[in-house]
Amino acid sequence: MKMLMRPKERILHSFHTCLKILQTLKTIPLRTLISGGALLLVTFLLISKVFFKTKEDVPVIKIPRVEVISSTAQITKPLLNLSAETKANALTTLRAEIAGKVTEILVDKGKEVNKGQALLKIVDNDRVARLAQAQAAVNHRLAEYNSATKLKTKNFVAENSFLQAKANLEAANAELAHAQYEHEQLTVSSPIQGYYQDRIVEVGDYVSVGDKLATIADLSILTLNVYVSENDIASIKIGQTAKVCIDTFKAQLEAKVTYISKVADPKTHTYLVELTMDNKNLLLPEGLTAKVSLEKDAQTVHILNASVLILDDQGVVGLMIVDADNKAVFRPVELLQATAEKIYVKGLPDTAVVISTGAEFVKNNHVVEPIHSKALS
Repeated sequence: MKMLMRPKERILHSFHTCLKILQTLKTIPLRTLISGGALLLVTFLLISKVFFKTKEDVPVIKIPRVEVISSTAQITKPLLNLSAETKANALTTLRAEIAGKVTEILVDKGKEVNKGQALLKIVDNDRVARLAQAQAAVNHRLAEYNSATKLKTKNFVAENSFLQAKANLEAANAELAHAQYEHEQLTVSSPIQGYYQDRIVEVGDYVSVGDKLATIADLSILTLNVYVSENDIASIKIGQTAKVCIDTFKAQLEAKVTYISKVADPKTHTYLVELTMDNKNLLLPEGLTAKVSLEKDAQTVHILNASVLILDDQGVVGLMIVDADNKAVFRPVELLQATAEKIYVKGLPDTAVVISTGAEFVKNNHVVEPIHSKALS
């Protein structure tokens, strides 16, 4: 690297150089000199070098060029993008209400079933016999009651005897109703419309009271559960519409917010938000990954390219803007939304000149030369 001399050093250096040249000229005969003016010319040139700097002597400070865009804040509703899984609106497990042997499977697993449709049958000979006995008891008590009624009209029977016959008939009817209920439980039916999701028993299996028999999934309405941060939960409202994207089926759908938890998860400090989505055509199964987009409250933001974001020495997210004095200034920003093409940020003036290219090569409060380019539309 070429070292620059201080003014005093240049004068001494040039003075010594002049002495050497003069000593050399004394040894040269006068006839070899064209004229004495040559000596004066050489001396003048040497002295002028001392007092007049060349371009090489003057250090050049290069101002860095940066590409910038002019950005104006605008009012918009940023989107809160979350992930969820489709879940059945109802998942009902059928259990045996009586003990017995499975004798018949009436519906194959995976088939759609209607409310009240029979799924399987259980046999229990004791309950069949009880139903017959109860029916016979009712017939007997009914005959007694009818006879007591005729006799009562002719005053041939005491009032107490008539009332006893009536009570016996009512008791017999109650026993019959109970026997009929137990007999009906031998045929297991679906309590809801849905899909015969799981068949847990097979023909010949013996089941006890409370054993699982089958699972029915109601997919006419799907549920989506998302978790919202404490910073965004205030923007979510019951009844709010959300956009739902399911890539597997290339489906663009809508869902409604039906529940917002009032208690945050103690570990994540997020709130459960439940949405429901119509699926009456039963196109969508349970367990699909869905992208849920909810609108937040309207805010004043700058919409920029994601490449403008940088980190300062403390790891703070922000970007560089150019102020009125053409100085690069770091501004921390709050990232409200990010897509593949755009970011929505807060923390800038209403109008700002944002460094789009070269921000990582300039220092805070250093002068730059801004070159304007087209803003993101």
